Amino acid sequence: MVTIDLTTPPPPPTSLLDGMARRLALTLPELRLVAELAGGAPLPFDVLPDADEASGAGSLSGRLGRGRGAVEDTAYSDALGTLHDPHDTLRRRGLLTDDGADPGVVGAVGLLATPRLALDIDVAAGTTQVKAWHRQTGHAVASLSTCDGIVFELAWFPVEQWTTELARVTAPPEDLPVGASQVPEVLDVPYALADAVGEALRSGRSDLVPVLVGQSGGPVVADGDELGDAEAAAAVSAVHAESRGRLRILAAEVSERATTSVGVVSWVLLKDGWHSLTPATTTVRASRSYGWTPTTWPPSSHPCWPRSPSERTRRREATPRSSRPPPLRSPVRQHRRDPDVSDLDIPRTHATDTPEEASASVAADKYDQMLALADLFDTSGNEMRTRARLGTEILGDDDVVDSGELSRATWGQAEEDIRATTTGKHGLLTRSVELDADALVVRATVLTYRWIDELQEAAYKTLGSIAGRAIGYLAPEVALGGAIVSAGLIETDTLDRDGVTAYLNELAENNPDLMDHLSGGGGLLDGLHMRSLLTAGVLASDQGAHAARGGLRAIGVEPFGTDAVSAFRDSAGSFVEASEPEPQVGTLTGAAPRSLEELMANLLAEDRKISVQRVGAGRYIAYLPGTLGHEPGRLRLVGADPTTSADHVIRAIEQAVTEDDARVMLVGSATGGTIAAEIAASASSERFVVDQVVTAGAPSAQVPRIPEATRVLSLEDRSDPVALLGSLINARTANRLTVVFDGGDAEGTPLYVAGAKAADVAEHPELRAEITRMQDLGYLVG
Repeated sequence: MVTIDLTTPPPPPTSLLDGMARRLALTLPELRLVAELAGGAPLPFDVLPDADEASGAGSLSGRLGRGRGAVEDTAYSDALGTLHDPHDTLRRRGLLTDDGADPGVVGAVGLLATPRLALDIDVAAGTTQVKAWHRQTGHAVASLSTCDGIVFELAWFPVEQWTTELARVTAPPEDLPVGASQVPEVLDVPYALADAVGEALRSGRSDLVPVLVGQSGGPVVADGDELGDAEAAAAVSAVHAESRGRLRILAAEVSERATTSVGVVSWVLLKDGWHSLTPATTTVRASRSYGWTPTTWPPSSHPCWPRSPSERTRRREATPRSSRPPPLRSPVRQHRRDPDVSDLDIPRTHATDTPEEASASVAADKYDQMLALADLFDTSGNEMRTRARLGTEILGDDDVVDSGELSRATWGQAEEDIRATTTGKHGLLTRSVELDADALVVRATVLTYRWIDELQEAAYKTLGSIAGRAIGYLAPEVALGGAIVSAGLIETDTLDRDGVTAYLNELAENNPDLMDHLSGGGGLLDGLHMRSLLTAGVLASDQGAHAARGGLRAIGVEPFGTDAVSAFRDSAGSFVEASEPEPQVGTLTGAAPRSLEELMANLLAEDRKISVQRVGAGRYIAYLPGTLGHEPGRLRLVGADPTTSADHVIRAIEQAVTEDDARVMLVGSATGGTIAAEIAASASSERFVVDQVVTAGAPSAQVPRIPEATRVLSLEDRSDPVALLGSLINARTANRLTVVFDGGDAEGTPLYVAGAKAADVAEHPELRAEITRMQDLGYLVG
């Protein structure tokens, strides 16, 4: 992919430290004090009340003996008690003077409270768990991270460095060496199978794995080849057996309106490195990624920054939908009637319940009935096994054996029938195992839907409430750069910066390999752990692990398991069905646009509907705005596949096209641009063919394979994180051209109209050739 940069490049850093992110350690008391000095900035978490009250002498735990949670809470409280007064420590470090707190620190904390784009990151590998919050506005990003709830790393940096900072998150701990994996390079697995196999292995029922593979509603495909049952069982089991780390990112755009959709990225750490989990219509894809670096981030591109809750994560395939998480239905074998849970009687909720309470109550009732169904399967399976044993007892009975002498022919047939009925291939014993598998699938399904409910609630409490928490708060300006910097774990201030700068510059020249650790502190997992030990010595004691778990719980961070089952369920929210209205479609009249500027103006003039403009015989332009299908409602979890919306858009365009074999140029912004790329890549229509795609603020790296005959022109604002973390660094194909412009120069003109105008007058030969092609095809007037 060719990228044309129309922006003015930033001046190079004058020294090594100028090119580094500003990063420092703050204890919880210091962080809360800085937030207070920043005008009362709300932090991205709430600190729970002192847990000692819950474990006092008069409490239940105090009378019965302290449990694990009480021990951890006490260790956490003791650790906080060892910290010094935050006013004294901040003054001693030069972060607080009589004039107030350092402007860089204050601005970073203020940005945490008032972002445009928010990422909540959970990552665990080995024995280390980290919670991180990344917040972006304009050209600045602030991040806050902790592995114990006691010591935090606060960082702030230009948006151009964001990919480098995110790459730190996925660096595995040094005590987890990378080796060979039994998992194929690309593995397509029906979700229900991946989930059920994980539950089977976790419950010690590996004997059920072959049964689950045989029951699966879809094939297991490795690197494009369908696997046999034995190979499929081994490959799926390997994903769960090798899992030793897990990563989840929740991302949302924040505005004054309620956040209605949250993007979800889920990765799992196997023996050979990180693998991304991408939900699709019938599968969850586990594709290899060795780590996030500036050339591989992000794994799921644009939908991490959702523009519309209409983005569903489904891929259009001919495979039946039954391999998706069953809609409250047990996926038992087709030769037997499925026990349909929808037939069960669901108690009504009380008339005074709110809609949300009523919905939750109905869901809980249905979950309970599904679990009751699983118990029935278990009971039936146990009864079948009991009856299967009767075959052996009957055939071993002396009287029955003696009767064989009376008629050997009928005795032999009777013996064969009894063995077949009880312990044969299709006998009671085999059916009992199948019922065990059915029970496990039903329980796994309930666990998945409960998981989704809890993840939606957690996303709402964090990302969905950012705007509400910041009401009335006026954030200070973010001061990028400044005297404070952390070289690895070494903090500097104004007094010693010159000496440290000279030393680090000399070190960089002689030892360039060390600079990754100096600039980023190494990986986040190792770096945070070491920073905590250096900042709060109590965390290095025998009670340090207890204090860390108690500290994370005190700031609302629950234990984050490293198992693959949890990683799969993180991505499963995309499968939940939600009503999505068919997009509205209209028609435009008039001559074809004369320039990219007019093309963008036409696109932005459309609001929440598709417009199709006939520009010549058999030639059409379809405008896909970024707000397609946006309807308020319950917060939704979205992933990486926009193909359901693409299907709707195709039908809408077909209604507006009046000629068969028409040629179409798709023009889309944000979500509309992603859908346009998806249509060009894999969708098909009997009414039209896609010649050209033009996107604005929608990275085409979301859909990596677009036919060579179709050209893609992408307009991206340099300050737009969607562009920065998407198409500028992922797509590498010859039929794509990306034009990057500086949106700060718009001065009242709509952002992408200004960018298109800059592209119209640019002299770059490849851009001129792209515009000429559109003119030759009749989509632009020459």
